[in-house]
Amino acid sequence: MKTLATKQPAYNSAKENQSGEKGRSHSISPLSTGMPLLQRQCSCGGGCPRCQEQQGIQTKLKISKPGDKYEQEADLLIAHEHTHVIQQSKSSLQNTQILQRQTSQGSRTRRSITAATVLQFLTSQADPNARYISSRPHTFSEGEPSLQLHKYVRDSLHGIPAIIDMVHFVSIGPLGEAVGTILEYVQIFENPSSAMDPQDFFSNYLGSYFFHRSYYQASAPNLSAQLERFFQDRRDGRISFPMPEGGLPHIPDETRRRLASHSSEAISHHQFVRFVQNLEDWLIGR
Repeated sequence: MKTLATKQPAYNSAKENQSGEKGRSHSISPLSTGMPLLQRQCSCGGGCPRCQEQQGIQTKLKISKPGDKYEQEADLLIAHEHTHVIQQSKSSLQNTQILQRQTSQGSRTRRSITAATVLQFLTSQADPNARYISSRPHTFSEGEPSLQLHKYVRDSLHGIPAIIDMVHFVSIGPLGEAVGTILEYVQIFENPSSAMDPQDFFSNYLGSYFFHRSYYQASAPNLSAQLERFFQDRRDGRISFPMPEGGLPHIPDETRRRLASHSSEAISHHQFVRFVQNLEDWLIGR
């Protein structure tokens, strides 16, 4: 009895120790069980509820036969995550490339449509009987032409509203971006701090070309060819317009509203040709 009495507490103590170890750790120690060290784990890293509740799953992956259901499931999870990441990367790259191609194609298409529209419009509307700026050379002293041209534009077009209408037509209407780029009038909206009058800006840029590049009119049979030569000179860098002193002009809010409310046909092609003819007469008459 004494022997049994002395052994019973030892048995209970061992059970308590084992129970205590289980309470402190949710994993099986390879050293205590004699099982080999793990070389792979569940794809969750051991943090999923199943790995925490079923302590033997990690060791099961190592000591089980190839093709065990736990191993297959882990392989499937890893393969799924890996494939998902690769697909996301490819999809992101493809979307970026598609966007770049669309942007590039869109820019080329806009330029092509603009050029075609300009030439078609000018060819169909040009007056075969109209006179154009002659090839006769004109020389002016520095600083003088712009002031005289400003006065001419004001007098011939009867003030700011007519100038604004014309500039709106030339830069935004059927002549499109081509003439708008040449006149660089769109920059006005990006630089609202300048105090230069709109007609001063317009006449300065248009006049600079006619004063310094009037030779190009010699071989031009009509307005379409004239402007096409103008475009080419501009693209090739043979024409550059100086920035007006004091920066670009400021357009009042009222004028901006008038620009926004006008249709692209605010001034007809005939009026534009007539303006060029009047400008020629003024230049020759100086």
